[in-house]
Amino acid sequence: FNPSFKLYMTTKLSNPHYTPEISTKVVIINFALTEQALEDQLLDILFESEEKDLFKKKEQNARKIDQNKKLVVQNENEILQLLSESTASLLDDDNLVNKMSETKGIYETNNQEIASGEQSMKKFEDTRTKYRSCAKEGSILFFVLDDLSHLDQMYQFSLKSYKELFKASIETGSGALILGSFEQKLEKMKDTLRSNVYRKTCDSLFEKHKLLLAFQICFKLKMTDVDPELWSFFLKGGIVLNRKEQPQNLNAEWLPSGAWDNVTELDKIMAFQGIVSSLQLSSREWSNWYIQPQPETQNLPSEWDSKCDDNIKRLVLIRSLRPDRVTFVVRDLIKKLWPGYKDAISKPISIREIMLKTKPTRPLLCILGPGVDPIEGISTVAKEVVKDKVLLKVSLGQEQAGLIMKALDEGIKKDTWVYFANCHYAINSIQDLHGLIQSRYKKRDKADKKEEPKNFKVILSSSPHPKFPISLLKNCEKITIEPLTGIKSNMCRLYQSLGTRSDFNTTVERDNYARAIFSLTFFHCVLIERRRFRNLGWNKIYNFNEADISACENLLHKTLRQSATDFTTIQELITDALYGGRVTDDNDRELLRVYTREFFNEKIFDKDWRPVKLKEDLIKYEYPQEQQAGKSEEEKRKFIPSEFLDPISLSFPLEDPPEVFGQHLNAEVSTQIDDTNLLLTSILVMQPKLEALGMKTEGDEVLKIAESVLEKDSIPDYIDMEGVRFRVKSDSNPLNYVLNQEAQRYNGLIQVVRTSLIDLTKCLKGEIVMTTQMEEIYLRLYENRVPQSWTKAYPSIKPFGTWLRDFKDRVTFFSSWVKQGAPSPFFLPAFTNPQAFVTALLQRYARKKKIANLTDIEIQHEFLNERTAIGHPEDGAYVKGLYIEGAHFDEIRQLLLDPLPMKFAQPMPVIHFKPKNKKGAGKEKDFHSNVYHCPCYYYPVRGEPNSFLFTIALNCGDKTGAVWLKRGTAILLSLEQQHLSHNTQT
Repeated sequence: FNPSFKLYMTTKLSNPHYTPEISTKVVIINFALTEQALEDQLLDILFESEEKDLFKKKEQNARKIDQNKKLVVQNENEILQLLSESTASLLDDDNLVNKMSETKGIYETNNQEIASGEQSMKKFEDTRTKYRSCAKEGSILFFVLDDLSHLDQMYQFSLKSYKELFKASIETGSGALILGSFEQKLEKMKDTLRSNVYRKTCDSLFEKHKLLLAFQICFKLKMTDVDPELWSFFLKGGIVLNRKEQPQNLNAEWLPSGAWDNVTELDKIMAFQGIVSSLQLSSREWSNWYIQPQPETQNLPSEWDSKCDDNIKRLVLIRSLRPDRVTFVVRDLIKKLWPGYKDAISKPISIREIMLKTKPTRPLLCILGPGVDPIEGISTVAKEVVKDKVLLKVSLGQEQAGLIMKALDEGIKKDTWVYFANCHYAINSIQDLHGLIQSRYKKRDKADKKEEPKNFKVILSSSPHPKFPISLLKNCEKITIEPLTGIKSNMCRLYQSLGTRSDFNTTVERDNYARAIFSLTFFHCVLIERRRFRNLGWNKIYNFNEADISACENLLHKTLRQSATDFTTIQELITDALYGGRVTDDNDRELLRVYTREFFNEKIFDKDWRPVKLKEDLIKYEYPQEQQAGKSEEEKRKFIPSEFLDPISLSFPLEDPPEVFGQHLNAEVSTQIDDTNLLLTSILVMQPKLEALGMKTEGDEVLKIAESVLEKDSIPDYIDMEGVRFRVKSDSNPLNYVLNQEAQRYNGLIQVVRTSLIDLTKCLKGEIVMTTQMEEIYLRLYENRVPQSWTKAYPSIKPFGTWLRDFKDRVTFFSSWVKQGAPSPFFLPAFTNPQAFVTALLQRYARKKKIANLTDIEIQHEFLNERTAIGHPEDGAYVKGLYIEGAHFDEIRQLLLDPLPMKFAQPMPVIHFKPKNKKGAGKEKDFHSNVYHCPCYYYPVRGEPNSFLFTIALNCGDKTGAVWLKRGTAILLSLEQQHLSHNTQT
C-alpha cells in the first residue's frame, strides 16, 4: 500500500444520497450549484439582455480595473526586487530612487483610475440589482424543476437548456410590453418566465404531477411566509399515538375517526385552539358544512370563517375534514396567486412540433404511460416531414450496442429519422447513446455525402426506468405520451385508427358490423377508464391497448359475416384470450366476463340500444344516427370510421359520471382522496428533508415521537408464551396452534419495534452511528408512515399513529385469549394469517364429524346481531371486525344497498363462520343472479399476493351480483384511515 495513493470519484447525480456507513469513511465535497450562485449567473444573462450597452461598458471597466490592479502589483514587485538586490545605501542607488519616483506617479494614476472604475462599477451594479428579483425567481424555478427528480428518475433537466429558456423568456416578456413602467416590464418578464417554464416542463411530465408543479411554483414564489408548523401539518396530518388522552368523538355518526384525529391534533396548534370545542358545541352547523358537495365555497361555521383568514389555514382545515376537496382548493389557490396560470395551461406539444425544433445531435425521448405505443404517430409525422425517406425502426433489447451504431450510421447515410423503441430494455446499451450520436454525426463520410444530413434525427421511446442514463435525459428533448382520459377522447382516437371496410354483401351486414365496432370501442374505453377508480376499478393495472382492440375487430369482422352470429364464442374468446390474456386476477376476470356479456350480445343490433343507460337524461351515450340519404347502394355498404367522429364529439360529455362504469358517487370521492394523498406524498418526497423546520427541529420532532411511543406505553407487552404453550399442551384444539403461531409473530414484531425505537433515539442523541435501516425508520416516522421493516408480519397502509393503535389492539386481543380463553366473537383482523384460522375451524369440524378430507367441507356465513352472538357456537366461530367497501349492508334485512353519501366503508355485523358438508360439486359463480359472491381482502391493496382471502355470499335484493361487481364492492379486514377497535362498534 502506497501512502501517497489517493482516490477521487465524481458523480453526475444532482443530489446523491450515500449510506451513513459510506459517509463516515470518505470526505464528501459538494460542488453542486447553489440557488444564490445560479441567481448571479441568471442576473448576468438578464443584465446583458436588457442593458447591452451598460453590460459592455461594465465588462470593459472590469477588465480595465483588473489591468490597473495587475500593473500596481507588478510595479510593487519590481521595487521589492530592486530593494532586495541593492547593496548600497538606498539614497545612493539612483536606479532605485528613479524607479520609486516613476512608480509613485503610476501608482497614483492607477489608484485614481481604479477608484473611478469602482465608482462606475457601483453604478452598473445598482442598475444590475434592479433585475435581481427576476433572476431570483428564475433560480427558484430551476430548483423546483430539479426537485422533481425525487418523484421520477426521468424528470431530469439540463442547466444549459434552462438558461436558454430563461433568456428566451425574458426577451419575449420584455418585448411584449413596449410602454409601461420598469416595474410593469419586470412583472411581465417574470410572468412570461413562469408560464414558459411551466409549459415546457409539462411537456415532459405525467398528468398526475402537473398540478403538483404549479402548486410548488406558487408555494416557492408566493407563500414564503407560511407558518412551518401549519405547513408540516398540511402535509402529514395529525398523529395520534394513544387514544387515552384524546377527547371523545361526539359526532362519530358523520365525522370519521381519521378526521377526528386530525382535528384533535390541530387543536394543539395556536392558530386552531378551540376547534374541538367548536365541533362539539356547533355540531349541526359543522355537519351541514361537512356534507356540502363543495364545502370550500361555503362559509365556515361560527367564528372560524374569520379565524381562517389566510390561504394555509383554510388548506389545513379542508385537509383535516374533507381531504377529497384538497386538490380543488389547491387549484383555486393557484389561480388566485398566479393570474397567468390559465394562460400557462396549453395543449400538449405534438410530436410534429417538437421534431421540427429538435437538432440532429439532440434526440427526442418519448416517455410512455401504460398501454401506449407512439409508433403510429411517429410514422405519420415522418411521412409528412421526411416524405420519401423511410423511417428506420429498431426495437431494442439487452446487449445491442452494435445494432444501435449500425442504425445510426444507416440513418445518417440515408438522411432519415431513426426510431429506437423499448429503451428501458436496453439500459446498458444506451449509457453513452448521446455521445454516440454526436461522434457518428461528426465523423460522417463527407466523401459520400457532400452536404450534411438535413433530415437525420433520433427518436427514443421508453417507459420510466430508475437507471435510465442521466446524461441522456439532460441532453435530449422530452415528451410524455399517456393514454387519453375520458370516453369521448378515446372513442375519437380509436375511430381515427380504424380503417375503411367495403367488403360487405348487404347494408344490414354493414350496419351490424358498425354497431358491433361501436360497442367494441365503448367496451375498450370503459375498461381503460376504470383505472381512475384504482382498487374499486381493477385489482391490478392492465395495459389494454390498440393491439387488443385490433384483434377483436378482426374477430367481429369474420364472425358477423357468417349466417348466424355466435356471441357466446365471441364472449369467451374476448374474456379468456383477446383481452383476458392480460388479466391475472380471478375477480378481475369475472368483471371482464360481465362486461363482455353486456357489450357483445344480440341487443346491440336493436335500434334503441345504448351502451349504458343513465338516470340523468341530459347525459346520453347513443349510437350515432348515420346520414344515408343521397348515398348509392355501394356507398351504403361501406364502413367509414370518420363519419362517426363528429356525432361522438358533439353528443358525448366531456366528463364521464361514475354511473357509466357502474360506480357510485362515493367512488369519485374516494378517487379524489387518493389524488390528495398522491399530491401530499409527492410534496413530502420533493421537499428537502431539512428545509421546512431545520435540521435540529426535524430531528427533535422524530425524537419526540420515538420517546413518546416508548414512554406512554404505546408498544404492547409481550404475549405470554408460557400461557400459550400451556393451552397447546392441555387442549389439542387446532385454534390453539393458530394462537401459538400468531403469538410468535407478534412477539417478534414487538421486539423489532421496541429495539428499533431505542436504537433510533440513541442515533438522534449521537450515542451510536446512524445506519441505513435507522435512517429509513427515521424518514418514515417523519412522514407519518410505517417503516418497511415493521410490515413483515402483516401488510398495512395505515398512517403510523393509526397503525400503532391497531397494532396494540391486535396484541391485546391475543393476550386476552391466552389469559381468559378463546374469545367470542373472534376479532378476525387481528390474525396475520386469517386463512389459518378458517382452516382450523374446518379441521375442528372434520375431527368432530370424522371427515377425512377438508375439501369435502365448506364455510357457510350467517349474519348475527352482536347482542345475540353470545358464547361459542356448536360448530365454527363468531367473527367480527370486518368492513364492507362500496356498499351498505342492511343488518336487519341482510342485503346489500347503495352506500350512504361520504360513507366509504361500514362495519359488517357479527358473522358466524359455520362449517358444513359440501353438497355436490361447487356451483360456478353467476353474477347475474341476486347473490353476490363478495371477495374478502386482508387490506385495501387488493392486487397484492395473499391479499385475497375468501368470498362471502351476500343477498343483492332486487339487483344482480354484476351491479356490485362493477362497483368493486368487497369486504376488508383493514382500512387505510378509519379505525375501529375490536371492542367497539359504531
